[in-house]
Amino acid sequence: MRFFLDKNIPKSVIAVLQNESHLAEHARTIFPQETTDEKIADYAKNNNAILITKDLEIGSLIIYPKGSHYGIIIIRFPYYFTANQIASNFGQFLKRVNHEELKGHITILELNRYRMRKL
Repeated sequence: MRFFLDKNIPKSVIAVLQNESHLAEHARTIFPQETTDEKIADYAKNNNAILITKDLEIGSLIIYPKGSHYGIIIIRFPYYFTANQIASNFGQFLKRVNHEELKGHITILELNRYRMRKL
């Protein structure tokens, strides 16, 4: 499965995904200059990748109507979490979730829980 990390997600999450045999790319690698959320969302969808972000707007069905995403995970951990804490908690989430269910869903990931809604 492919994942695309938004610029606000630490690169250390890539290693967590690769440990689970997933492909992962980071927005800072693909778009070295500042870019828009729309370009990031389009890149993820066009590459059949699940977008991982902290940006709540990307999950808005008003701004991004049905069909705008292949799948999306919005991380809602405490603002003070370090990159290591984010990667560690994301890894715990990957162990609990059926990875195939991430396709076609918006997943809100919070500390020790998550919820999913069909896109």
